[in-house]
Amino acid sequence: MRIAWKLTTALTVGAALFFGAHEWERERRERAALVADVDRDHRDLGAAIVASWNGESHDELRAAVGRVSASRKELTVALVAPTMARRTSDQHTRISYIDVRRGTATSTAMIEIAERIEWHGSVIGALRREAIGALAALIVFFFVMTAVLSERLIAKPTRALIARTRRIGEGDLAPGFHTHRGDELGDLSRAIDAMRGKLAEAREEVLRESVARSSAVEQLRHADRLGTVGKLAAGIAHELGTPLNVITGRATFLARATDVADVQRQAGAIAEAAERLSRLVKQLLSFARRSEPCLRAQPVWPVVERATVFVEPLARKRGVTLEGHCDDKTAFADIDATQIEQVLTNLLMNAIQASPPMARVEVRGLIRDGAVVIEVCDSGAGIAEADLPRVFDPFFTTKDVGEGTGLGLSVARGIAAEHGGTVTLESRRGAGTTATLRLPLKRAR
Repeated sequence: MRIAWKLTTALTVGAALFFGAHEWERERRERAALVADVDRDHRDLGAAIVASWNGESHDELRAAVGRVSASRKELTVALVAPTMARRTSDQHTRISYIDVRRGTATSTAMIEIAERIEWHGSVIGALRREAIGALAALIVFFFVMTAVLSERLIAKPTRALIARTRRIGEGDLAPGFHTHRGDELGDLSRAIDAMRGKLAEAREEVLRESVARSSAVEQLRHADRLGTVGKLAAGIAHELGTPLNVITGRATFLARATDVADVQRQAGAIAEAAERLSRLVKQLLSFARRSEPCLRAQPVWPVVERATVFVEPLARKRGVTLEGHCDDKTAFADIDATQIEQVLTNLLMNAIQASPPMARVEVRGLIRDGAVVIEVCDSGAGIAEADLPRVFDPFFTTKDVGEGTGLGLSVARGIAAEHGGTVTLESRRGAGTTATLRLPLKRAR
C-alpha cells in the first residue's frame, strides 16, 4: 500500500533525524566535558606545582616542573617566560598556562602544560559507534513497528474499502462489512455502506418502474389488439347476422313443411348449427360493442338465483347438481343486473361443462373485506398451470370444439371491471376450479 509505505518511511526518517540530532548534541556535550576536565586537571596540576615552590629560586621551581613532566608521560610541562606563552590549543593538543607569582608580585614565569588528546578521540569514537548502533536498532525497530501498524490500521482496511467499492461499481449491492472504528476510515466505510444502500434502493426503484412501464406498455398493446379484434368481430358479426337468420328461418320452415323424417332431421341439424353460430355472433357483438352498465343499488343474490335457474336445464342434461348458499341474501351492490347475470351465467356454464356426470357445482355468496363475493366451484379436471395466465385472453379456450368460443371470460372480466370489481380463477389440475366474482359492497339504507 503506497500511503502506508510513505507513512512508514516518513516516520522512520523523522525518527532517525531526531535521534541523530540528539546523538550529535550528546557527542558535542561529551567533547566539551572532556576538554573542560583536561583544563581543570591542568589548573589543579599547575596549582600544586606552585604550592610546592617556596618562592625563592626559579631553579627549584624548574626542578619541580621537570619531576612532574617525567612522571606524567601524557603531559609536557615546562617553565617559560611570560613573553613566550603564545601557543594555542588545537584538535590534537590542549595547552594551558598557569602564572607563577606570590601575592601581588609581577609574574616572572609561567608553567606551560601541554597534553595530547588523541586518546579522547577513542572515547568519542566509542560513544559515536554506540550511538550509530543504537540509531540503527531504533530505525529497524521503528520501521518494523510502523510497517506492522500501518498494514493493520491503514493498508488492510483501505484495501478492503477499495475491494468493496469495486464490487459496488460492478453492481454488487449486497450488504457489506460493518466497522466500529471511530476514525476517518470508519467514517469512510460507513459512508460507502450508506451509498450502497442508496444505490440499492435506487436500483430497486428503477426495476420496479421498469416492470411497471413494461406492464403498462403490454397492457396498451393488449388493449390495442383487443380494439382491433373488436372492430373485426363487429364487422364479421354484422355480415354473418342476416344470413344466419335466413338459414335458421328456412331450416325451421323446411322441417315443418315436410313429413319426411330424414329431411326433418337434416333441417334440424342445420337449424341447430345456425343457432350455435348465432350465439357466437351475439358473443362477438357483446365483446365488440359492450354497452355502458346502468348501475343501481340492489341485492346481488337474487341475480345469482336467476342465473342459476337459467342454466338449470343444461345442468340436468349433463347430470350435474347445482347447490347454492349465501351468508347474506340482502347484501347490496351498485350493479347492472342484466350484465352481472350474464357474467354469472358464463361462470356457471363453464363449471357445468367442466364437471363430470353426477358431480355438483356449488355457488357460495360471501361478504369479505368490504366486497360481495360470489364463488362458483366445480370438481372438474381443472386447468393446467401453463394455461391459467391465458384464460382471460379473447378466443382462448380449453373446451372441446363446439362447446366454447373463448370470449366468455374475457367479456365477464370486462363487465366486472366496469362495475369496479374483478373476476379471478383458482385451479389445480385434477382438483377442480373456483371462479370468483368480487363486487364492491354497498350498505343498504
